[in-house]
Amino acid sequence: MHTTTSTGAVPWIRIHEAGAHIGATVELRGWLTHKRSSGKVQFLVVRDGSGEMQCVAGVKDISAEVGLLALQGPRAAELLQPLTETPLSD
Repeated sequence: MHTTTSTGAVPWIRIHEAGAHIGATVELRGWLTHKRSSGKVQFLVVRDGSGEMQCVAGVKDISAEVGLLALQGPRAAELLQPLTETPLSD
């Protein structure tokens, strides 16, 4: 599945399609299931029907409201950011 947003400029993808869009700005829609902070970095875990993805953002890049929603349980979320790949370490 691959559609475009209402503006038509940025593709909306499912999590399992992310590997084909490294370096591109995409829209990801899913459930914000977890959030944690480590210093100036926040880690958001988003899932949709196709998989789960950890998103990384600076503390100033994510509003306090989003953080509070994550603490209240899974919430619907839309993210619009460039994708980068971070290999898993052994």
